[in-house]
Amino acid sequence: MGLSDVLNYLSLAPGKDVLASRFPGAEDGGMGMVASVLGGNSEDLSIVLSVPASAAVMAQLELAPEAVTKFLAGAGNMPQGKRDVPAKLQVTITHDDKAQASNVVAVLRGSDPVLANEAIVYSAHMDHVGKRMDGDVFNGADDNASGSAGLLEIATAYAQGKEKPRRSIVLLSVSGEELGLWGSAYYANHPTWPIDKVVADINTDMIGRSGSESGPQQIAVTPSYSHDMYSTLVRDSVPLAAELGVTFTTGDRYYTRSDHYNFAKLGIPVIFFCSGEHEDDHQVTDHADKLDGEKMERIARLAFWTGWNAANSDDRPRVLGPRKDWR
Repeated sequence: MGLSDVLNYLSLAPGKDVLASRFPGAEDGGMGMVASVLGGNSEDLSIVLSVPASAAVMAQLELAPEAVTKFLAGAGNMPQGKRDVPAKLQVTITHDDKAQASNVVAVLRGSDPVLANEAIVYSAHMDHVGKRMDGDVFNGADDNASGSAGLLEIATAYAQGKEKPRRSIVLLSVSGEELGLWGSAYYANHPTWPIDKVVADINTDMIGRSGSESGPQQIAVTPSYSHDMYSTLVRDSVPLAAELGVTFTTGDRYYTRSDHYNFAKLGIPVIFFCSGEHEDDHQVTDHADKLDGEKMERIARLAFWTGWNAANSDDRPRVLGPRKDWR
C-alpha cells in the first residue's frame, strides 16, 4: 500500500491537504518525497507517525519543522536530514480474536451427468475500505459494488433461466480483497468445490466507470492476448463482446490485483473484467451516481455469456499462451 493511500484512509484526502512529489524522478503521491527527504528511496520502509513522534524524529534528523513545512508547501529547497542516525524500532502485532469476515458461496448444479462435476466460478469482492478517521465513508460504488451487482444479476439470470448449463456454476462473493485478496485466497486453499474440477474463474471488479483505460464501449481485460495465461476463455469472449458492442483493451497491469489471481496461480484459466482506475478510486467520492448503468449491464451480460458458453462446451477452457491479437 502506498503512503498516499495510507494518508488518504487516515483522513487527509480528498478535499484536504495532500502530500505530493515535486522533484525529478519522484513517483506520484507521497512515498518518493518522504523517502527522499529522509535520505532513502521509494522501496524503503515507510511509517506513518503521530505529530509528536514526527517532531521527535525530525529533531534527531536535525530537520527544522519550518523548513519541511515550507518545502511541502511548494517553496524553498528540499531539506537535507542528518544521515546514519541510530534508531531502534519495536513492532507490536495485535491479533483481534473478534475480527471476522465471510465469503458467500452459492451453487447451481449442472444438467450434464458427467460435466456437472466440473464448475465455472464467477467471483466478485464485496468489501471496500471502511471509513476515514474523520467519519467520511468510502462507499465503494465502483469498487466493488458494481462488480458485486453484476454477480447478483448473473446469479439471477442463471436461477431464472429455463435451461440449465451443462457444467455447474459457483457464485463466489468474497471478503478481504482490499486487504490482499484474502477471501479468494482462503477459498482457493479451502474450496467448497474440488479445485481440480474448477475449470474457469470469471471475475468482475470495478465495471461501472470509464476513464483513460476504457471508454463506455470498452472494458479492460486480463490476461490479454500477449499474456502467458491467455486462454480460450478470453479468446471466445471476444466475439461475444462484439455482439454487445464492446471492445477489449489490455488490463494486464491488474493481473495480480484482484481475486481471479488466486485461481490463475493454480493454473486455472481466468478472465478479469475491469474498467480501470479513475479519479474516485479508493476515495470517499466513489458514489453510485457516478456509475454508468448501461456499461455495467453490458459487462454483466458479457460475463454471463462467457461463462455460459464455457459451461456448455464439450471441452474445458485451456491456456493458449501469447498471441498476436485477441483472436
